[in-house]
Amino acid sequence: MNFPMTSKRQLAVLCAIVLSLWWWLPDHLMGPYNAWNPHALMEFVLTLFAISFVSQWVIRQFGAHHGLLIMGLMGGFASSTATIHSMGSIAKAEPSLAGRAALSGVLSNVATLIQLIILLNLLAPDLLALVAIPIGFGLIGVLTYAVLVMPTQTTNSFPVVNNSISVGIDWKGMALLIFLVCTLSLVSASLNSIYGQSGLWLGSVLSGLVDAHALVPSLASLIRQDQLRLQDAATPLLISLTANTLTKSLLAYQSGGLAYAKSVSIGIWVTTASVWLGYWQTLLPLSKLSA
Repeated sequence: MNFPMTSKRQLAVLCAIVLSLWWWLPDHLMGPYNAWNPHALMEFVLTLFAISFVSQWVIRQFGAHHGLLIMGLMGGFASSTATIHSMGSIAKAEPSLAGRAALSGVLSNVATLIQLIILLNLLAPDLLALVAIPIGFGLIGVLTYAVLVMPTQTTNSFPVVNNSISVGIDWKGMALLIFLVCTLSLVSASLNSIYGQSGLWLGSVLSGLVDAHALVPSLASLIRQDQLRLQDAATPLLISLTANTLTKSLLAYQSGGLAYAKSVSIGIWVTTASVWLGYWQTLLPLSKLSA
């Protein structure tokens, strides 16, 4: 990246500070209702920084036509939510890239579903066997959307980014995102503490608002302790995924504006709707039979 020398110095100092905080901050839950993990929170901040800067490098190397799509898939494995937020900053700073940035944000959902498969395979393989078809529907949905949308975005519509463009970091937006994550974590932890396992569905919504995968360890633990039937665990998982889709839609609007949010929301809701379609085709009849 062709940053001015002052920017390079500032970046070096900033990275040193953030990495030091990440290294020294405690890696355990603390605060009211044990809602926050300072180490994990700083890790999220590092992810935001990494996606912001790496995306600029990828765009310059591969051009906007392919670079943003690559960044969407790569960034999604770090954090789909952070990727959508970073792509929104690019769309706002460079309106000519808004459509490609939106598609990049949608493609980060591929990583969300793949990560869900990996996590379920590690913690709850029996649950994975149950929800594999719905997740497959979701992957088909997002990839079909991308195939249909991509031809409408020609290379002429999204020119190669030259070295004079500097997207930069949306500091205000990043601070707001971190504040929202902290607030939702506190609300989720407090309600789970008050209502316990009886609030599983409510907890699924609140957990999904923060992270699409955060509910998996809890579900795996409940299944192992025979406190939750396997066929009953799929619904909270999908509720969490749906709540996370809502969070992504709101963050897309906050970071990239209405046009960007509309494009991203269509793609990610197509993904979520496809997962639910797979559920209705396969798991819902099974739940009725076992009721």
